[in-house]
Amino acid sequence: MNHTPDDLNTPSQMGVDLHMSGHTHKGQLWPNQYITARVFELDYGYKLKEQMHTLVSSGYGFWGPPMRIGSRSELWVVDITFK
Repeated sequence: MNHTPDDLNTPSQMGVDLHMSGHTHKGQLWPNQYITARVFELDYGYKLKEQMHTLVSSGYGFWGPPMRIGSRSELWVVDITFK
């Protein structure tokens, strides 16, 4: 886990299987999601990077003003099965 998905290369190169973050708030206020999409390799959702599964949620809370426009608060439940 990493609070901010600002570096996906290091964990991928280290052989990490699953990387989870939830800090981008998916931009929180429209049109900020266009900025976060450029700043972060993955600012929301799922990406398979090499062998690493990466998940980034929009988070539950907010930063600054207590509102969201164009982004929803969310909690994820991730079920992991080990083989």
